[in-house]
Amino acid sequence: MTVLCYIRRKILVVLGVFTSLGLITGMVTPWWVVLVTPDSRLVNGLWYSLSCDVSSGLSLCRSLLLASESTIGSARLEYGLLTLFGTLICMLATVFLILYNPRVNTVQSTITGALTVTLYVISAILTWIAVGKACADNVRLRRNQDLDGPWSLVVSAVAGTMPIFLAVVISFRIHNNVTNIKKERRQKRKTRQFYEQRSCHSSMTMLGNTGTLQSSSLHSSVHSLDISFANHQEVNSLNSLTMEFKENTSISKMSKSPIIMDNTSPIFPADIIPYKFPNNPPY
Repeated sequence: MTVLCYIRRKILVVLGVFTSLGLITGMVTPWWVVLVTPDSRLVNGLWYSLSCDVSSGLSLCRSLLLASESTIGSARLEYGLLTLFGTLICMLATVFLILYNPRVNTVQSTITGALTVTLYVISAILTWIAVGKACADNVRLRRNQDLDGPWSLVVSAVAGTMPIFLAVVISFRIHNNVTNIKKERRQKRKTRQFYEQRSCHSSMTMLGNTGTLQSSSLHSSVHSLDISFANHQEVNSLNSLTMEFKENTSISKMSKSPIIMDNTSPIFPADIIPYKFPNNPPY
């Protein structure tokens, strides 16, 4: 049965077109019930009948449009309406079959295929109701009369069977499409979950890296502050040592320099203090 899934859509469309043509042919031709006598033939169709005179060796036929002149009587209209609706529905199903693309795994394609299958099944049911009743009439009349081959009935029976075959093939294609859609949805769900987990992991990693960078920058800032404070202390200690060294140097120089005493005030050597206080101040 899996082989039915691989029948090309073009082949199915061609079969649908020939099925519609077969239903039309069986509906409009009159060979549904054919009564044969030595001198005449009465060909009964769904919409009209033919009465043919064969006594002279030639077939001279005339049309009988009234249902009362038909062998199957008023049932002719019922059969005609059933086959008419079956043919129209089959043609509509063929149009949907042309629109149906089994290679596209979408919901719209699945709905189109399901509608096509439904229409083909309805067409087959209506056609076979008419065919079945016409077959029952042929069996009933054959008991008392001679009948010829009901070729229109045979064509309608074959054409009414083809929609069942088309519906089965398209059903397998739809089942295959639905399976593919489910697989695709599961794959999409798995892919979405994978990317969601990956994005969550990436976010956590970025937050961890940000915290590490912030702590590293904080430690660096504290360390730089410690270094600057230590440098400031070293500078202050160096300045204090320099001041102490200068004071000690000036004191040692003063202690080593000789002091010259005169009658009024001490006099320092010229290399130490280049100024000598006057004897009489100006005020």
